[in-house]
Order: sequence, then C-alpha cells, then structure tokens
Amino acid sequence: ASEIVTTLVSARYAAAFDNLGSYLLYDKRDMTAAIPIFKQGIALGDADSMVTLADLMDKGYVPQTPSLNKWTLLNSAAQLNHSGAQKAVAKEKTRLEAEDDSREAARQAGEIFKDILLGGVRR
Repeated sequence: ASEIVTTLVSARYAAAFDNLGSYLLYDKRDMTAAIPIFKQGIALGDADSMVTLADLMDKGYVPQTPSLNKWTLLNSAAQLNHSGAQKAVAKEKTRLEAEDDSREAARQAGEIFKDILLGGVRR
C-alpha cells in the first residue's frame, strides 16, 4: 500500500498526501518525515492533510505560526466541505459566543454593582 500511495504522491494526487503522511506518522513513527508531506498536501488543497496537521498542532506536536495555525487550517478544510472540520469550527464558534455572553453578563453585573456602591456613597 505504501508503494501505491508513494506513487500517487509523486503524481501530486492531493488526497494521497494525508495517507502517506499518516502512514509515516502512525505506522513508521516518523513525524519528521510526515510533517512535510502533510504540508505538501495542504499546498495542493487536501482537506484531510489540513485536519491532520491541525490536530497535531492542537496536541502541541507542531508549532503554530500566524500563517499556518489550527484555525486557519480547520476553516480552510471546512470551506472544502470536510465534515469534521465543519463540526470543529461550529463547536469553536459556539464556545466563543458563550464566552462573549459570559463576559457581557459579568460586565453588566459589574455595572449594576458599581451603581449600587456609588448610589450608596452618594446618600
């Protein structure tokens, strides 16, 4: 199977890059060889390579940069209709919205508390 995938990678068949990278990473335990393969797949627009590299970044195995980071990869994969990436992006948006709601509620509570304190001081 590795010969077939290697041949497909040589032919620049985008979907094969995640397969070869995963083979190198999980079967051969060679992350140093796998990472460039995933990055080549990403350059060719392979959503699976994007999701795999985002997962490795999330786990701290691969450093994130401003131009290549977990959320950029997941958003790109989601736009390519990768269902796992779409779910991850939706989940993160929901989490961020909940954080915003919580911050707003805390801000409002702080304003009310401030008004109570200042109101009490003015008397």
